Amino acid sequence: MEEPTKTGGENGVTETGDGEPPAPGGRPKKARLRTRVLAVLGSVLLSLVLLEAGVRIFLPDPMFHVIDINAFGAHYRLSANPRLIYVPTPGAGDQNSYGHRGPAFPFARTGRKRVIFMGDSVVEGYGLPVADRFTDLAAQRLGDKWECVNLGVRGYDFSQEVEYLKALGLKFAPDAVFWCITGNDLALWPGEAEKLVEILKSRKHNEFYADYYSLKGSLTGLLLKSRFYRTVRYFLAGRAGADRYQKIQYRTTPGELTGMVNEVKKLAARNNFKVVFIMLPVNTREYASDMALFRKTLSAASVPYLDVDAYVRANVPAEKQADLFLPNDPCHLSLAGHRLMSDVILAILSKIYPV
Repeated sequence: MEEPTKTGGENGVTETGDGEPPAPGGRPKKARLRTRVLAVLGSVLLSLVLLEAGVRIFLPDPMFHVIDINAFGAHYRLSANPRLIYVPTPGAGDQNSYGHRGPAFPFARTGRKRVIFMGDSVVEGYGLPVADRFTDLAAQRLGDKWECVNLGVRGYDFSQEVEYLKALGLKFAPDAVFWCITGNDLALWPGEAEKLVEILKSRKHNEFYADYYSLKGSLTGLLLKSRFYRTVRYFLAGRAGADRYQKIQYRTTPGELTGMVNEVKKLAARNNFKVVFIMLPVNTREYASDMALFRKTLSAASVPYLDVDAYVRANVPAEKQADLFLPNDPCHLSLAGHRLMSDVILAILSKIYPV
């Protein structure tokens, strides 16, 4: 049972029921301390908000990402999105206002149906003129019925392609998305990663980039979302050792692949487009296990896919299969290969959007 309030105690001090002298004005000392702590925390929070706003106004974030990567046969720049790492440079060379070869379609719909092609350098049309890519060959045959938007990026793996669809592809409000999968899509292609690392290592504050593009799921990765924190981290960063950059060169795990395929499925339902995966033909068995994992994952998620690789192996004579690829190339298609793929595209469109 709580003791009653005492008055007139030793030295004439009045005590409350818990034995604690009251603060001036009748407030307990604990309440006053709590108020002060909250006031300090509020001031710190307000200061951080003001600092973040000030940095965003006076120090534009792109200052960290203006590094031009004139490599992989095209022009790229670092991305402020750590999951993309790099993106095509708009307007560089023969690249359009979005950074891609070919026509620059407006985001706003034009009354025609629209299909987006996601993928890597095979979709981008490595080694061939724009007009000879399967996306453009299909567009020529489709006439004014469809717009074929090619968003292939050299060196991208599947995780980057998913992020790129969210960052750019969805702005085109597509009716369909054709996802073209090749053998090395579960890893950031070593050639591109090594070139990128070589460029970043030459920078004065290269430790910043090593962290920014490899700490996506950590506490530091969360803090790096703050532009103020990025600025401080950038100017305090030194030079990173080679081992710090190994995290940029990664492979997608089976669990991550399942999660990304389900994410694409949800994006299709939410944004009202049809998605079809296409297993592109490859001229090697090096990636057989990765291709098999893609097939298994897509089947488990009930996501439709067309296995052109299996079709070619079963129906095209072995001595003719090499003609579908560039000389001594394991995955990049020749003109004959792109013509085959244009036939595939038209067949899929006629099936999911019958006239």
